[in-house]
Formats: sequence, C-alpha cells, structure tokens
Amino acid sequence: MLRYIVSRIAMQFAVLIASTIIIFFLLHLAPGNPATLLNGGHPPSPATLKYFNQLYGFDRPLPVQYLIWLRHVLEGNLGTSVATRTSVASVIVPRIGLTLFLTIYAVAIMVVIGVPLGIVSAVFRSGPSDFLASVGTLTFTAIPTYVTGVVMAVVFGVELQWFPALGGGDTGSFLTRLDHLTLPAVALGLSSMALASRITRSAVIGELEKPHITGARARGFSGPRVVAKHAVRGSLVPVVTIVGAQVGYLLGGAVVIEYAFGLNGLGSLLVSSVQGKDYAVVQAIALFITAEFLLISLLVDLLYGLIDPRVRLVGRTA
Repeated sequence: MLRYIVSRIAMQFAVLIASTIIIFFLLHLAPGNPATLLNGGHPPSPATLKYFNQLYGFDRPLPVQYLIWLRHVLEGNLGTSVATRTSVASVIVPRIGLTLFLTIYAVAIMVVIGVPLGIVSAVFRSGPSDFLASVGTLTFTAIPTYVTGVVMAVVFGVELQWFPALGGGDTGSFLTRLDHLTLPAVALGLSSMALASRITRSAVIGELEKPHITGARARGFSGPRVVAKHAVRGSLVPVVTIVGAQVGYLLGGAVVIEYAFGLNGLGSLLVSSVQGKDYAVVQAIALFITAEFLLISLLVDLLYGLIDPRVRLVGRTA
C-alpha cells in the first residue's frame, strides 16, 4: 500500500510541474504587457518599458523567468502583484475562503442530491421516477453554467427575491453566507449533480445485473439490503471517480459564477488579473486550482485502494 501511495504522489507532483510550465509559458506568450497597467493604463515610453522590464525581470528569457518563479514558489514566495504592488499571498488569501465555501456548497448539492437520485433511477428504471429524473438531469447537463447562473439570479434573486442576487455575505454569520451563496452554489452544482446522477444510475444498473446480486436475492435478502450492501457498494469506484473529477471542475467553474454574482472570490480576481496582465496573481491562482485538482485526484486514487483491494494489487505489480 505504501508503494502505491508513493507512486501516486510522485505522479501527481510530475503533473503539477508540467502544468506550471504550460500555464507560465502560455500566459507570457499572450499579447500585451503588464507595463501598461503599471503606467496607469497608458502605453509606456521605451524608457519606462525598459525600467519595468528590468524591475520585474520581464527582460530575461522565459525559461530563466520560469526557473526564478519556481524557485521562489518553492521558497514560499508567490511574487508581487503589479496591480496592488503588494505580495500575491496578501491578495489571494482573503479570497480563498469564499471560493472554497462556494465549491464545498456546490459539491454537497452534487453528492446529496445527485447520487441518491441516480440510485433511485436505477432501482426504478423505466418507471415514471426514472423518466422524470432522466429528463431533468439531461436538461441540466446541457445548459451551460453561466446561463443557469443568470436565469437563477434574475428569477429567484430579482423577481421573487428569495435569495440575494449579489454579494457573498462576507462580513455576516455562517447562515448569512449560506443564504448569499445558495443561488451561486445551486447554479454551479446543477450540471455536476446531473452528471453524477447519470453516472450513478449507470453504475448501479450494471451492478444490479451481475450474478452475485441474483444470488443475494435468491438467498432471501431484502431489496433495500441488496441495493445498499451489494449494488451501491460495487458501484462506488465510478461514482467516486466522477465526484472527484467534478470537484476540480466546480472550483474552475467558480470563476464564471463569481463574476456573474459579483462575488469577491478567486474567480473574479482571476478575471481582473488576466485583463490586467498581472502575471504573478494569475500564476498563483492557476497553481492553487491545479494543486487542488491534483490533490483531489490523489485522494480518489487512494480511495480506490480502500474500496477495491484489486487496485492496490495492480499498483503493487506496476
């Protein structure tokens, strides 16, 4: 098991390094120059441009800039924001809490609603409940997140006024933040909830058709026990896979939702930083999102070993 864990950690670290290289070079190859932002939005003179390039190291070759940035990151220094002239950590840390709160809220919606809905659809497949669930999940899967967000903000936030349409309730209590983030979380989590429901349905149906389920029923086990102990347990690997993958997707999707609902999180900061060519901030946010996604993937890999011991055996012989 230890060898399995070490191999997965090494693999995720290699992917993280490769991701930082891609993000760094794509960002720096994009048109525009942060010196314009530093010069108050006006095109800088050649002398000003030279000064800013030397100050922030933009005049060095890109591979050298990357190695310097990577060394600073490993030392715990994420750099300096060209927009605020302060450390990147002081810019992004206050916003991480809201983004994580929103993501966890959306994940809870996905798991608490999507997985049970998929189980019910599988158990009562071809029935009215399965038909309604299938139509609903397919609809939510097809609608883009930003469209869902705008519709929910207008209908439930502006017209019906059931929930706040703007702001994250940053200075309020836990219940206040929960109230403010309900619409964004639902808009963010609906598509993932629908996808989790479809995957769960397919996985449970596949387990219900296996011989050991027929044998359990022949031995007199009740329907709920067969479903809970055998069918659901046997379908956990694909369900855990899709849930883990969607956690990373939800964190990335929070960018659009935060912008649509006026939330002061990492998403809105990322949009403004990309527009302002604030390289250090964009790189730090991209690094955080990538690391979070890889961490979730690692946890999913480790859960595989707990759910199905055969995964550990394969990892041991690989």
